[in-house]
Amino acid sequence: MQFDAKTIEVRGLLSSGHKYVIPRYQREYSWEKKQHDDFFNDIVNQVDFENKANPTSDYFFGTTILIGDMSKSGEPIEIVDGQQRLTTFTIFLSVLSDILLTRNRKLSDNLWKYIIAEDDDGNEFVVLSNETAGSYFADKIQKRLLNHPEDSLEEYYENFVRVSEFDRIVENLTDEQKKIRDAYDYFYNKLSEDSLEEYIIRYSIEYEEILKILRDQLLKSQIIYICSTEEESVNVIFENINSKGKNLSTLDMIKNEIFAVEDTIVPKDDAKEIWSNITKNISSIRTSISKERFFRYFWISRYGKSSEKDLYQNFKHNINKSEYLDFLRRLEKSSKCYSEIFGENKEFFINKKWSTGDIDKLFYSINALTQYFSIQQTQLIILALYENYKEGRITTKYFKEILYTLEGFHYIYNAVTRSPNNKLESRYANMARSIFSISKGDLQKSSKQFKKELVGLLPGKEAFISDFLKISYRKKVKSQKGVKENTIAKYTVRKYEEILQANNSSLYGYSVEHIIPESDESTLNIGNLVLLEETLNREAESQDLNFKYTIYKKSSYHSIASFLNKYVSNGDISFTNRDFRERGIDIAESIYQYIVSELSDD
Repeated sequence: MQFDAKTIEVRGLLSSGHKYVIPRYQREYSWEKKQHDDFFNDIVNQVDFENKANPTSDYFFGTTILIGDMSKSGEPIEIVDGQQRLTTFTIFLSVLSDILLTRNRKLSDNLWKYIIAEDDDGNEFVVLSNETAGSYFADKIQKRLLNHPEDSLEEYYENFVRVSEFDRIVENLTDEQKKIRDAYDYFYNKLSEDSLEEYIIRYSIEYEEILKILRDQLLKSQIIYICSTEEESVNVIFENINSKGKNLSTLDMIKNEIFAVEDTIVPKDDAKEIWSNITKNISSIRTSISKERFFRYFWISRYGKSSEKDLYQNFKHNINKSEYLDFLRRLEKSSKCYSEIFGENKEFFINKKWSTGDIDKLFYSINALTQYFSIQQTQLIILALYENYKEGRITTKYFKEILYTLEGFHYIYNAVTRSPNNKLESRYANMARSIFSISKGDLQKSSKQFKKELVGLLPGKEAFISDFLKISYRKKVKSQKGVKENTIAKYTVRKYEEILQANNSSLYGYSVEHIIPESDESTLNIGNLVLLEETLNREAESQDLNFKYTIYKKSSYHSIASFLNKYVSNGDISFTNRDFRERGIDIAESIYQYIVSELSDD
């Protein structure tokens, strides 16, 4: 086994002339506030601010494992372990450089060389290439666009504004990109003059001088790199180190187990490409789960129950080395299906001659389960349904029936009554495994049994009505809790309309209307809400009930007609705050009865 191990300062590591690469198939940046706190405190606590002549001290930042030849300048080096720390080094230095940019341009430029370097020909390259985060890492952390004194600040600020606008729209960002953004914001706050004021006052040190000291402390700190040009050797070292108690994800252990076998069994180039595709498929979804959770769902939906910590041993016990490549390909295929069904790829359903209404209803149901109700466990069954439907092993009727069963059940069980989910994962994993093994002759029996199990878990009608009457909707909300409450209220009035229509048609251009205009808390209640076309809602906004009557009569919605039938007398709407509870109970009973009836249907 050929490898080189050496202690080196962070300064030397980042100025060695190498480009360090985090491949797409590696684990994503996952550090959160706790790790940021530890990192920042590790730096600050090593500093003796009273020692003006030599305030920094020696500090060890751990080990990193690399593939490549560190003795050859300019050689690309692949990071196998340590990418979290190296990414954080880069973010921290980028923040320092940004803060210093308008205070001391020379200091800022000198820091930037640890982020963007030049080869012997003067060509620039990023010191750390993060392929897992796409272009976001480069745009957010590495694109200052300034390396020379004559450069204008204009390009820097244009890029800053563009990335800042992108950051503000949370839906734009993957989970990893959010963590990179959060890390940048964390260190920017920690390194601000306000945050460092106590050190400025206590030790009578200028703000700029403190930034230089913290810079020097990080760059002076040491790290051990273990490097080999032999990938098999690196993977063995990696597994041995991480089996000694270091906190590493199960998925990383499994990946390195697969990559460590002979090239004749698992060709490395094939394995890397497949793993890269898996990572890309999972991270391409805006509301994606982590790769680790996806893998666990993949495993328990096919091979049996397993906790997170037991997955690695279960993998080694159940999958022979000769099957590793096929296993990877199955995982890749499943990840592709995941990206399609949760990325709302409609192409397959269009080719299957589904109507536009049916396709929209399908994805609305999936979004309701995974986003509106936030029930991630349902992905186990949804993915199993989609994979088997694509393979022709289950029918369209069965696919829809199980999906809409889940939607109705979780509306009552979670969206309204907020019942515990701790018993559902194993039940859903069993169902997913049965879908993979079911014959078409047993589909009806399977559906009936699944519905029966879920009906047995439902809370009673009185408990449902009690929680249902707490549903509310306000036009303007500022908190995530308010957004969530509005989402459930909007889903509810739409659900009621769908039940009254009884034809499963898709709804478009609708909005939530407060019958009595929104004023106090009581008017936010579900009993005062109705679905109304957006155009009509704009006409009706804040008008009195008698004026609204002329507008409501233009609506094609059944829930509006039902309201008018009950509350119009002699051409006027007779509806007050005292009617909210009665109407809310009526709606609750209609929805509960409909869903229970659907689940009990033989």
